Amino acid sequence: MKNTELKTNILYSRVSSSGQSTNTSLTYQSDRLVDYCNKNNISNLTHIQDVDSGGHSNRNGVKQMTHLIGSGIVNTIYITKLDRLYRSVLEGAKFIQLCLDNDVDIQATDEPISTKSPVEMLQINILLSIADFE
Repeated sequence: MKNTELKTNILYSRVSSSGQSTNTSLTYQSDRLVDYCNKNNISNLTHIQDVDSGGHSNRNGVKQMTHLIGSGIVNTIYITKLDRLYRSVLEGAKFIQLCLDNDVDIQATDEPISTKSPVEMLQINILLSIADFE
């Protein structure tokens, strides 16, 4: 069982363009994530946002999350939808595998995607299998 007491929970939001960052899209995602965490008594939150295409692996927020994951201080990454991490199945699968390898959970708040449930892990394993095939 992992020690989650001192670990951070990342709330990750992403939009594709700067035009979206000034409307409700980033705000909407952030509000949904905060509401979810408040309703589920999840604390020790770190907000990370990106304004960049979902196909790029060199986004500053992703780099920051990767560093925190490597440092061993992340418990769970919360996203509204899986496509907020990556649009590319291959790049997304690599990031999910990084999380799994480092005992970091992923929880989507607006769709049934989570690394905490065997049924939901089935969907993630299908994505990982597709990525391996590619």
